Amino acid sequence: MPRRRLTSLKTITVLETARLSLNAIENILLQEQDEDINWREWVGHCKRKRSYSCGDEERGNSPKKKMRFQKIQEDVGSSNKRKRNREDGDENVEMANQRKRIRLGNDDGEGDAQETDTCPHNKRKKIEDDACVTYSTSDLLFSVLKKYFHGMPSTLWNEYAKMLTDEAVKRTRFRDEGKKYFERILDYTFCGKLTRWSTSAIEECSFGLEETLYRKLRCCRKLESLTMTIMPYNDSGLSTAILTLQRLQYLVTLALLPPTRYSFHWAVKIVGQHCPRLRELKVVYNGDLFSDGEGIADLQHCHSISSLWLFNFGRLCETKGVCCLLRTLTDLKALFHKELPNAILEMTKDRRGGILQLGEECPSQDYDGSSADAQPAKEKHLGLERIDLCWYERGTGYQLVYIPSSFLLRIAQACPRIKSLNLIGPPCLSEIVQRLPQLRVIVLQQASLASSLGSTLQEADVSVLTVLRVSDVWDVNHDLVSAVARSCPALQVLSVTSSSLEARGHLVTPPRRAPFPFLREVTLVPSALAGRPSLISPSVWQLGASLTRYVLGEAPHIVSIHLHYKDSDVPLADRPSESDLEAVLCRATLRDLTLEWPPAISPTLVERLVEACPALTTLAAITTWPLSPRQCADVIASYGRRIDIT
Repeated sequence: MPRRRLTSLKTITVLETARLSLNAIENILLQEQDEDINWREWVGHCKRKRSYSCGDEERGNSPKKKMRFQKIQEDVGSSNKRKRNREDGDENVEMANQRKRIRLGNDDGEGDAQETDTCPHNKRKKIEDDACVTYSTSDLLFSVLKKYFHGMPSTLWNEYAKMLTDEAVKRTRFRDEGKKYFERILDYTFCGKLTRWSTSAIEECSFGLEETLYRKLRCCRKLESLTMTIMPYNDSGLSTAILTLQRLQYLVTLALLPPTRYSFHWAVKIVGQHCPRLRELKVVYNGDLFSDGEGIADLQHCHSISSLWLFNFGRLCETKGVCCLLRTLTDLKALFHKELPNAILEMTKDRRGGILQLGEECPSQDYDGSSADAQPAKEKHLGLERIDLCWYERGTGYQLVYIPSSFLLRIAQACPRIKSLNLIGPPCLSEIVQRLPQLRVIVLQQASLASSLGSTLQEADVSVLTVLRVSDVWDVNHDLVSAVARSCPALQVLSVTSSSLEARGHLVTPPRRAPFPFLREVTLVPSALAGRPSLISPSVWQLGASLTRYVLGEAPHIVSIHLHYKDSDVPLADRPSESDLEAVLCRATLRDLTLEWPPAISPTLVERLVEACPALTTLAAITTWPLSPRQCADVIASYGRRIDIT
């Protein structure tokens, strides 16, 4: 019996349904291809027949053929004459069918050229018998397929459509499928039942389908979540994309994230006018391309937005637009823009350099300083709960915002509800944390941890901190990890990436408790994640057995582990053995395990790990293990059905 978390019956059923549907679509395309070939052969035969019947002797217009043709004409004329002489009451079904065949044959003979122009795909196949004439089309087969599966509810259709496209992409890796293949899949998938969609799965197979994709999206009028990573390449595709966004009025989540340096500035105004229900928006754009009177201020009409990510790689200033959004979007909790600090400082300053006054927020309220009844203005705080001053976006790169410590203090004073901070290592981090009582997440990049995080752990109260992510730093050591364990007992996520790690200092266990009793996710990797380039070049990575045991040894709630080892940097006495790894990795709650270049591991350890981790679903980086190809194949064959092994 498999001990891992089993796939639900619903997921298995939907997956098998998607595979059957894909097989049906492929069969329809093959039949359509045969119909195209038969149609071209039939048209060519008709043209040859007309050319021989209307040519001279060189084209086969011999006297014998002329006599035969005249005889046929006489027979047809006499038969038509007999038909005209009959009474209406004597007409039977066979004669009606014969007249229908003659009429359809005349229409086909007269309109061959016109029909080839009006039917570009030539999907019609003529099937004649003695009784009637019928036409079979691939559109009819697709309508039959939709009739069987379009009865699914919207939630089930979303999962079904995703699995269908994923299976289609997998099959194209082994076969050279054309553009028509994905056109048919999009035509079948995009319907009124679709409410969530992301183009990231078909991004590599969408060349030449950009305009078709946007046009098909018009059928999804009730779409609520859309992630668009495919951009239009010409004016026609841009017009189609604009018309499509105008019809998606039920969107709640929208992400326009191109894979290259492309600007979605044209979509900002359309989204502001036609998407009133939008709550989350991510846009990559060039602010220099806005026309006069346009800009990010057009988004103020989306009053329900709570999360807004504006990745502007232009050069022109947009401080006024950001200020407008901060004033009008009252539900805004997260806003990313490279000029967000300038906008907050612009809004929070007055003639005395203090906090934004409530009277300044309401220009309709007349204020007379000489009035005896005038009440003193109250401080107006912003409702932002997340501040990001560093962000990386694929295709456009990094946006790093460096601001003085005094500016950060004023931002913390203006936004006391902040729960998440993403900063470029400020030296005044302790003062900022002291002014943010609700802070739960700290992300530090390009920081000197000894001067910023070290002093913060000593001076500020960070006992409620749950997430600590550090990247692109150069002074992570054992003393710092011990300080984190001592000051952050509630920590659930610990991540150190693209940094230098030295086995310097002491690993001190806090009194009367484990170092990280509530830890759920651990990431200790010297390189970047998800293809993101590093900001620095790590010099040393000394992740040994002592640090591994200190972090993971007494963490009973661990769910995800991602560790990367470097034998060349770790002293021989501190290299983890197979027993060390077994002691820290065998957890009943473990679901995802990624081990890169472990110094010691064997198939026996894998067997023990699978038995001790009933919830394990992902086992990654197996190709970096010290196993032979035969041993790797045996591990995959033994546990591949129960665990996703990569």
